[in-house]
Amino acid sequence: RDELILSWSAVRATTFKAASVYRIAEVILLFAAMLLVAVFVFGVESRSTSMLVPLPYLTFPFLLWAAMRFGPLGASAASLGLALVAVWTTAQGFGPFAMAGASVGEQVLSAQAFLGVSILTALILAATLSEHQHTAEALQQQSTFVHLLQKVAIAANEALTSEDAMRTCLDQVCAHTGWPVGHVYVATGDAAGTLIPTTIWSLKDAERFETFRQIT
Repeated sequence: RDELILSWSAVRATTFKAASVYRIAEVILLFAAMLLVAVFVFGVESRSTSMLVPLPYLTFPFLLWAAMRFGPLGASAASLGLALVAVWTTAQGFGPFAMAGASVGEQVLSAQAFLGVSILTALILAATLSEHQHTAEALQQQSTFVHLLQKVAIAANEALTSEDAMRTCLDQVCAHTGWPVGHVYVATGDAAGTLIPTTIWSLKDAERFETFRQIT
């Protein structure tokens, strides 16, 4: 429960808005298939046979699927759904953990032991993959920034005037950050640190931002 709260507390509305149709379809397919298998596994009538013992492991691939494709968020949500089905059906006397002669508490405890190992494995895998992805993204950002500095330095050395150097640098920075508008201000050098505008602009759509440029 705590893992689910921590995972979902970091979710923003933009996370769902940015999801593609295929991503949403994959989520629906994952949870529909997992719940269908979980109901089949834990909803069967309890029997005194060893044939039912391996059945709970049929749900394990779905936890791994959720962890590898959707990170801690997907792993925690899948774990919650699986746990609800497993514990509820076991408490009702169904499934491989509803052993004959055992109390309801013992049966639920057996189900929780299986869930604990499975869910912990999925959450650790999700956290590891998420950390690896964040590290790769950070390295990519640093590499891109270093590349930007190199391009700016080369442009500054090749420019004939300071205005040309600033214009080239501004264009490179706007291209790197995705800014549609860029404008150079120059410090006057006084104690107040006053900035005055220049005529150097970088406009992705000059016609669209012409009014903004004039009033600025």
